[in-house]
Amino acid sequence: MTEQHSHEVAAGVPETDYDELLYRITADHEHPVMRYVRELPFESAVYPANMYHGLSDGGEGIQTPRTGLITWSPPAHDVPRPKRNGCGFIRERGSVGESGIVYTACSGDPDHYIRGRRSHCWSLHCPECANDTALRMGSRVEEHLNAYRILTEKRGDDPGPLGHWVVSPDQEYAKVSMQTIDGFDPMRKLVTAELQQSGALAGALVFHPWRQGEDEWRLSPHFHSILFGFLDTDGFRERNPGWVVKKVHAGEDMESISQTAAYLFTHMGLGLVERDPLDVDYDLRFLSHMLPGLSDDGYRSTKGADGTYGAGSGRAFRYTEDDVSMKGEGRGRMVGDISGTDWLDFAMSPLSYPLRMTYFGSASQRNIRTVAVEREYRARVCRECGRPLEVCGGACGPRAEARYLFDNTIRTFAKDYREVRDACDELRPELRSSGKGLGDISKDVALIVSTDETLQQPYPVSPANVHSDGSGMHEGYCHDADDQRIIRDKTT
Repeated sequence: MTEQHSHEVAAGVPETDYDELLYRITADHEHPVMRYVRELPFESAVYPANMYHGLSDGGEGIQTPRTGLITWSPPAHDVPRPKRNGCGFIRERGSVGESGIVYTACSGDPDHYIRGRRSHCWSLHCPECANDTALRMGSRVEEHLNAYRILTEKRGDDPGPLGHWVVSPDQEYAKVSMQTIDGFDPMRKLVTAELQQSGALAGALVFHPWRQGEDEWRLSPHFHSILFGFLDTDGFRERNPGWVVKKVHAGEDMESISQTAAYLFTHMGLGLVERDPLDVDYDLRFLSHMLPGLSDDGYRSTKGADGTYGAGSGRAFRYTEDDVSMKGEGRGRMVGDISGTDWLDFAMSPLSYPLRMTYFGSASQRNIRTVAVEREYRARVCRECGRPLEVCGGACGPRAEARYLFDNTIRTFAKDYREVRDACDELRPELRSSGKGLGDISKDVALIVSTDETLQQPYPVSPANVHSDGSGMHEGYCHDADDQRIIRDKTT
């Protein structure tokens, strides 16, 4: 690489070593446990190990199909997935080798920040994306739990102390229960019920089928919970003989909800539940395919805890940009044309669905509702010096300001949802005519909380570089400071 190229990559810092920068662009920035997740073998999750997973004893020696079977797998083990979905570093078209990688760097000094940009499928199954997916999921857990905490504090109540707890049920019971949804679901509900009876007010629950040993991950099912509240561990153990419950790093404050949750997601159990084909309504499924908005229990149109849509295939039926494009050509499902439908995927997708992490108590999905989503593009800036981050098109390409699409979600407790929603609906004409949003005033309103409030360590944002997307905005824009009082008056 020429000296001139070195200067361009260094953003005006001639002493910067290009080879070092290229190393940093391509370096793996991931949690150390990911290496063990990829490299160490996992003990089979089938229990008992000598029993065929598909059958159970129906009595008198009769073997009957076991319904709702769960197949457990660790993250980052779907090896073909990155190639299938195009995951990995983004490269300039026609480039060869690492010099063509598109990267983001601090415009003032790349020693502060420089990283290759990646294309993600955002699945924990993916070896390329698992670490970044865990980080993103961790941020969402922090956002959700802090929404509970802030809303509780705004009401003048104590959310309780924050802690990271581990619950290990009786191992024989846990290993048998985790084999089917009819066993696992009651076990998971029992854990959350016992935590709440012991003093947990709100929290998130993540299941781990395995524990890391010296040379393998051994089957040892247990649950992790990040929760608010004082736990009566003696009472917990008295009600559940043989169970283990303990606080991780007792006596220490949790430094970061997002980082703790992300660590848990790096090696959580990814369960896929089999569904009986006779339980699938293919007629309704076809109608849902042709008319997005209709849905069965496996294809809901709301986001799951991991940010994806649909419990069946990870997405809900909805018209896409391709559908709109094909409609203009007289093709596609929007005009009744089904010639391009992948019927194999159509038939197979609903035959299984993934298990997800859960929230419980006052932080459950039922107890915290979304009022509005304010979407905007934001400029990313360097945490070291505050200068804008820039996207560089390959080793020597042109620069552009690094931006990301930010969803500032406004939430409230379910018991206040109708009042808050009605107040926002009444103010809608004024809200839409203003450059401010609910996120700007949420700190001063007792019944709502915004994503900006809930994220403890958000990317710094330069207000001058915040631009609204327009098309992605939803109800919730305030006209002036007096609207803070209006919303407060209308919801109290």
